[in-house]
Amino acid sequence: MVDITNVAELKATLNKLNEYAEPVWGKMTPQHAIEHLTTTLPIATGKREMKQVTTPEEALAFKARLIGTMEPFARGIKSVMMGDEPPAYLHPNLQSAKDELLKEVEEFNALVSKNPTGNAVHPRMGQLSWEEWTRFFNKHFTHHFTQFDIIK
Repeated sequence: MVDITNVAELKATLNKLNEYAEPVWGKMTPQHAIEHLTTTLPIATGKREMKQVTTPEEALAFKARLIGTMEPFARGIKSVMMGDEPPAYLHPNLQSAKDELLKEVEEFNALVSKNPTGNAVHPRMGQLSWEEWTRFFNKHFTHHFTQFDIIK
Protein backbone atom coordinates (compact mmCIF):
# COMPACT_ATOMS: atom_id res chain seq x y z
CA MET A 1 0.00 0.00 0.00
CA VAL A 2 1.14 3.54 -0.70
CA ASP A 3 2.34 5.58 2.28
CA ILE A 4 1.94 9.30 1.54
CA THR A 5 4.17 10.16 4.49
CA ASN A 6 7.09 8.58 2.61
CA VAL A 7 7.56 11.22 -0.09
CA ALA A 8 10.75 9.66 -1.49
CA GLU A 9 8.95 6.37 -2.13
CA LEU A 10 5.95 8.24 -3.55
CA LYS A 11 8.23 10.08 -6.00
CA ALA A 12 9.84 6.80 -7.08
CA THR A 13 6.42 5.28 -7.71
CA LEU A 14 5.25 8.33 -9.65
CA ASN A 15 8.36 8.08 -11.82
CA LYS A 16 7.06 4.71 -13.06
CA LEU A 17 3.98 6.39 -14.55
CA ASN A 18 4.18 7.86 -18.03
CA GLU A 19 1.59 9.47 -20.28
CA TYR A 20 1.32 6.31 -22.42
CA ALA A 21 0.29 3.98 -19.59
CA GLU A 22 -2.99 2.21 -20.27
CA PRO A 23 -5.43 1.77 -17.40
CA VAL A 24 -6.21 -1.74 -16.22
CA TRP A 25 -9.77 -0.47 -15.73
CA GLY A 26 -11.65 2.80 -16.04
CA LYS A 27 -11.58 5.79 -18.36
CA MET A 28 -8.90 7.93 -16.73
CA THR A 29 -5.58 8.62 -18.36
CA PRO A 30 -2.49 8.80 -16.12
CA GLN A 31 -2.79 12.59 -16.02
CA HIS A 32 -6.49 12.41 -15.09
CA ALA A 33 -5.68 10.06 -12.20
CA ILE A 34 -2.87 12.26 -10.87
CA GLU A 35 -4.98 15.41 -11.14
CA HIS A 36 -7.89 13.64 -9.45
CA LEU A 37 -5.65 12.61 -6.54
CA THR A 38 -4.35 16.16 -6.33
CA THR A 39 -7.83 17.68 -6.06
CA THR A 40 -8.61 15.64 -2.95
CA LEU A 41 -5.68 16.88 -0.86
CA PRO A 42 -6.82 20.52 -0.57
CA ILE A 43 -10.09 19.29 0.92
CA ALA A 44 -8.15 17.83 3.84
CA THR A 45 -5.89 20.88 4.24
CA GLY A 46 -8.82 23.31 4.15
CA LYS A 47 -7.80 25.04 0.93
CA ARG A 48 -10.88 23.61 -0.78
CA GLU A 49 -13.93 23.48 1.42
CA MET A 50 -16.57 20.90 0.59
CA LYS A 51 -19.86 20.22 2.27
CA GLN A 52 -20.84 16.78 3.47
CA VAL A 53 -23.31 15.29 0.96
CA THR A 54 -24.40 12.36 3.12
CA THR A 55 -26.45 11.94 6.26
CA PRO A 56 -24.51 11.15 9.44
CA GLU A 57 -25.63 7.51 9.16
CA GLU A 58 -24.56 7.26 5.51
CA ALA A 59 -21.22 8.88 6.36
CA LEU A 60 -20.50 6.33 9.10
CA ALA A 61 -21.42 3.44 6.79
CA PHE A 62 -19.32 4.83 3.96
CA LYS A 63 -16.36 5.43 6.30
CA ALA A 64 -16.61 1.86 7.60
CA ARG A 65 -16.62 0.46 4.05
CA LEU A 66 -13.97 2.76 2.61
CA ILE A 67 -11.36 3.23 5.33
CA GLY A 68 -12.54 0.94 8.10
CA THR A 69 -11.01 -2.12 6.46
CA MET A 70 -7.82 -3.04 4.64
CA GLU A 71 -9.85 -4.02 1.57
CA PRO A 72 -8.89 -2.04 -1.54
CA PHE A 73 -11.33 0.41 -3.05
CA ALA A 74 -13.66 -1.27 -5.50
CA ARG A 75 -12.85 -0.81 -9.15
CA GLY A 76 -15.31 1.64 -10.65
CA ILE A 77 -16.09 3.38 -7.35
CA LYS A 78 -17.63 6.76 -8.12
CA SER A 79 -16.33 10.03 -6.74
CA VAL A 80 -18.77 12.78 -5.79
CA MET A 81 -16.27 15.17 -7.38
CA MET A 82 -16.34 13.61 -10.85
CA GLY A 83 -18.94 12.92 -13.47
CA ASP A 84 -19.16 9.90 -15.74
CA GLU A 85 -16.34 11.15 -17.97
CA PRO A 86 -12.93 12.44 -16.92
CA PRO A 87 -12.78 16.26 -16.83
CA ALA A 88 -10.55 18.49 -18.93
CA TYR A 89 -6.91 18.51 -17.87
CA LEU A 90 -5.87 21.09 -15.28
CA HIS A 91 -2.15 20.98 -16.18
CA PRO A 92 -0.31 21.22 -19.50
CA ASN A 93 1.33 17.79 -19.05
CA LEU A 94 1.72 14.81 -16.75
CA GLN A 95 4.97 16.02 -15.18
CA SER A 96 3.44 19.30 -14.02
CA ALA A 97 0.48 17.33 -12.62
CA LYS A 98 2.91 15.07 -10.71
CA ASP A 99 4.78 18.11 -9.38
CA GLU A 100 1.53 19.64 -8.11
CA LEU A 101 0.52 16.35 -6.47
CA LEU A 102 3.82 16.14 -4.60
CA LYS A 103 3.47 19.76 -3.47
CA GLU A 104 -0.01 19.06 -2.09
CA VAL A 105 1.18 15.88 -0.35
CA GLU A 106 4.03 17.79 1.30
CA GLU A 107 1.57 20.51 2.44
CA PHE A 108 -0.74 17.88 3.92
CA ASN A 109 2.14 16.14 5.72
CA ALA A 110 3.40 19.48 7.07
CA LEU A 111 -0.06 20.40 8.34
CA VAL A 112 -0.39 17.06 10.11
CA SER A 113 3.03 17.56 11.74
CA LYS A 114 2.10 21.05 12.97
CA ASN A 115 -1.37 20.14 14.20
CA PRO A 116 -1.64 16.37 14.81
CA THR A 117 -5.17 16.62 16.25
CA GLY A 118 -6.66 18.47 13.27
CA ASN A 119 -9.48 17.32 11.06
CA ALA A 120 -11.54 18.29 8.01
CA VAL A 121 -14.80 17.28 6.33
CA HIS A 122 -14.82 14.67 3.58
CA PRO A 123 -17.88 15.03 1.30
CA ARG A 124 -19.01 11.43 1.81
CA MET A 125 -17.44 10.36 5.12
CA GLY A 126 -17.94 13.55 7.12
CA GLN A 127 -15.42 14.75 9.69
CA LEU A 128 -12.12 12.83 9.44
CA SER A 129 -9.10 13.01 11.71
CA TRP A 130 -5.64 13.31 10.14
CA GLU A 131 -5.12 9.61 10.77
CA GLU A 132 -8.32 8.85 8.86
CA TRP A 133 -7.39 11.24 6.04
CA THR A 134 -3.96 9.60 5.79
CA ARG A 135 -5.57 6.15 5.64
CA PHE A 136 -7.96 7.45 2.95
CA PHE A 137 -5.13 8.95 0.89
CA ASN A 138 -3.00 5.81 1.21
CA LYS A 139 -5.88 3.69 -0.07
CA HIS A 140 -6.89 6.23 -2.73
CA PHE A 141 -3.37 6.52 -4.12
CA THR A 142 -3.02 2.73 -4.03
CA HIS A 143 -6.31 2.42 -5.94
CA HIS A 144 -5.16 4.66 -8.79
CA PHE A 145 -1.59 3.36 -8.85
CA THR A 146 -2.90 -0.18 -9.26
CA GLN A 147 -5.22 1.16 -11.95
CA PHE A 148 -2.06 1.83 -13.97
CA ASP A 149 -0.16 -1.20 -12.69
CA ILE A 150 2.69 0.81 -11.19
CA ILE A 151 2.33 -1.00 -7.86
CA LYS A 152 1.07 -4.47 -7.02
